[in-house]
Amino acid sequence: MRRIGLVPALFLFFLGGCAEMAVSPTRPPAVASSPPPPSSPPDKTVAGPAEGELQSLPPVTTDNRSQLVVAAGEAVVASASSTYAGWPASNATDGNIQTSWYSGTNDSAAKGASPFFQLEFPNPATVRRVTILGNRDPQYLKGYTILSGRIELLDAQRRVLHSIVSAGTGNRRDFDVRFEQPVSGVTIVRFTSLADEGNKNPYGDVAIAEFQVE
Repeated sequence: MRRIGLVPALFLFFLGGCAEMAVSPTRPPAVASSPPPPSSPPDKTVAGPAEGELQSLPPVTTDNRSQLVVAAGEAVVASASSTYAGWPASNATDGNIQTSWYSGTNDSAAKGASPFFQLEFPNPATVRRVTILGNRDPQYLKGYTILSGRIELLDAQRRVLHSIVSAGTGNRRDFDVRFEQPVSGVTIVRFTSLADEGNKNPYGDVAIAEFQVE
């Protein structure tokens, strides 16, 4: 057999390498690890807490045991002017300060609306005290506070028996109103926001942690 010279051999080796390089598949383009941020506010149902947002929840200083709500049980009806999907009115009567009711998008005094939350009892009751705990949802702790509001006690005919305007107190703006004289014949206790932080969050809404009546 004829021996192939060194130079031709190197030339053939070089051609073989080029052929392999020609048929080698190209690397697919890199795929982004996460989609670009949306132009509109994220859905609350999937949005997580912002960095540093999870912090110690403000303590509850009221001793209201919400006896009328507890006694009525499932017969008491919690409702509101609107509700953000996933955060129903019942969150404000479940005894858990970390679950809040949120109004619907742009339903806030800061956006020109009159958001309200109310409890309707199955039978006329005598009300001595109303306590409203400000939002303590750890994922959305800032920017949903009601600063001042009107508490109304209504009878079965929707007539106002008593009305009082109050400003929230403390860093969560809680409302704790004791009536000088107990008000009887009450079937609805309603709280309407008059000033709030609806302009300080991307949804334009407000929140309440707990609504207590005794």
